[in-house]
Amino acid sequence: RRPAPAGEVTRRLAALVRALWTRHYTPRLSADFKNVVSKYGAQFRGNSQHDALEFLLWLLDRMHEDLLCSASLNEKGKASGKPPPGQEESRSSGSTHPSSQPLKGQSFVQNHFQAQYRSSLTCPHCLKQSNTFDPFLCISLPIPLRQTRPLNVTLVFQSKSQRFVRVGLSVPLFSKVAKLREIVAEEGKISPDQVILAELGQSGFQHSFSDTEDLTTIGESDSIYAFQAPLSFAWAGSSHLSGCPRSLPSSPSSSEPEGQQLAHHGTISSEFLHHGGGGRILLLVCNVAGSGQEAVR
Repeated sequence: RRPAPAGEVTRRLAALVRALWTRHYTPRLSADFKNVVSKYGAQFRGNSQHDALEFLLWLLDRMHEDLLCSASLNEKGKASGKPPPGQEESRSSGSTHPSSQPLKGQSFVQNHFQAQYRSSLTCPHCLKQSNTFDPFLCISLPIPLRQTRPLNVTLVFQSKSQRFVRVGLSVPLFSKVAKLREIVAEEGKISPDQVILAELGQSGFQHSFSDTEDLTTIGESDSIYAFQAPLSFAWAGSSHLSGCPRSLPSSPSSSEPEGQQLAHHGTISSEFLHHGGGGRILLLVCNVAGSGQEAVR
C-alpha cells in the first residue's frame, strides 16, 4: 500500500466537507476526491458499487496514517527550528490552555472513532481478575426484526363533505382485529364502537371481521373498508362492535357455493341480521358503478 504524500486523501476530504458546510460545493470536488481515493485504494477504482462500511474503515485508516505523517513532519520541523511546509507558526504568549495535540502514535481519528472491547476473566479460586482490551472502529449490530406491516383501509364516513378516505396504516404482525379497529378509529377520529370492518370484492361484501380474529386473516392486498356507524348503534356496556355477522355470505351473483349465498328473493334469514338496541338494524348496501370490466363497487 503506497503512502499518500503529505496527506493527499485527507486534504481532499477536508476540502469536500468544508465546501458542503459552507455551501460552496461543486461537482469537481467530488470528482477530485474520487480520483484520489482510486489512486490509493485499488479496490475502489472504477464505478462499481462497494460496501459502505468497508470504505468507511479504509477512509478512517487512511486519515489516521495521514495525520500521523503530518505529526511526524511537525516534530521534524520543531527539531530543525523551521515550521513544516504549508504551515505557519501560530503561538500565543501566556496561554494557560493545555495542548490539544494528540499523544504520540495517536490521532484525531483514534480519539473520536476508536474504542475498546474489555474482556474480563476471573479466577474462581483466587478471584484474580484479568482484563483484555481490544480496539475497534465499528460495531456490527443486528437489524431489528420487522414488527409491523402495511395495510390499506378505505374509511367511509357519514359526513357528506368527506365520504371516502383511503389511508395507509402500520399494523402489528401478530395481533387481533380489535387492534386494527382502534388504529382505524384513531386515524378517523371516531369512536372504535362506530367502526365496521368488512372486505369488499368484485361480487360485493366478502367478509366482515370480529375483534377476536387474528390480523393474519387480512392480506395486504385485500380490499378492506371501515364504515362509520351511527352512534345510536353503539351498544351500551359493549366495546366489541362487529356490525355484521362473523362471516358475511357472498352476494347472490358470486361464484360461492349455494349454501354461502344470500337468498335471491328479498327476504333474508334472521341469522344474518345484526340486532342493535331497540330492534334497529343498520343496513349497508354495496352498489355497482359501470358495467363489464369497468364495473367498480
